[in-house]
Amino acid sequence: MPPKPGVHATFARDHEYKRHGTLSLLAGIDLLTGKVHALVKDRHRSREFIELLRLIDAAYPPKLRSS
Repeated sequence: MPPKPGVHATFARDHEYKRHGTLSLLAGIDLLTGKVHALVKDRHRSREFIELLRLIDAAYPPKLRSS
């Protein structure tokens, strides 16, 4: 919000955060094959990141996963 004399002297931020259609791209790349594992989501929270990790985990056979 721009400064206004007598209201706020410097730039202020509105308390409401709106994404206005912005999407979050979460991605990981397999450096050996070049395969990109990606998700596009409306929100950017830890649960979306966990979903990406599960997607990547499911892409590899269990014997290649570390314990």
